[in-house]
Amino acid sequence: MLCYCDFMWKEMRNCRVGGAETMRLPFDCPMDHVLNTPSFFGDFHKNGTEGRTALGVGVREPNFLLNPRVPAAVRESVAKAALGKGLNDAQISQALAPHAAASIIEIDDVVGTFCGFADGAANREFAERTKQMLTYKRTPFCMMEGSDNAPLFSQCCSPRKPGDKFFPCIHGFDDPDPLPACAAGR
Repeated sequence: MLCYCDFMWKEMRNCRVGGAETMRLPFDCPMDHVLNTPSFFGDFHKNGTEGRTALGVGVREPNFLLNPRVPAAVRESVAKAALGKGLNDAQISQALAPHAAASIIEIDDVVGTFCGFADGAANREFAERTKQMLTYKRTPFCMMEGSDNAPLFSQCCSPRKPGDKFFPCIHGFDDPDPLPACAAGR
């Protein structure tokens, strides 16, 4: 996902935070621009222990497999797989079983593949936790989409003067779409 404007809790100049005026736009969005990352790690008490809202989600940088510290045996152990649509966790595990020895499995076109967990309790917990992680009401976030081709460095949220084009703002992101329906007979 590309960001066309940085996000900061203070004023920005030309969609960039102070000191980053020469930063190239667009740029790869940092995770905290689009996800509520504090919710991943939970609520910490003053004594340093995690509270009940902890989601316990591990985080890695998006290009971690390119890191030179990743062993060659891992980088070179790659299997490619294509999966059907509307599969639950057990069906996906079964479909990927022939690739169990691979360190990395690249799955082609995952959109619409996972429909939930076969176990109802696990599915409800997954739905609750992913909604917590993926729902992010952030105000405002400057977007190129819907700008009617506003030139770079246009104002965010409203025009500078009547008739100027501007980048519209959204207040966070919509709730995540529900999972696709499981395929018939699954």
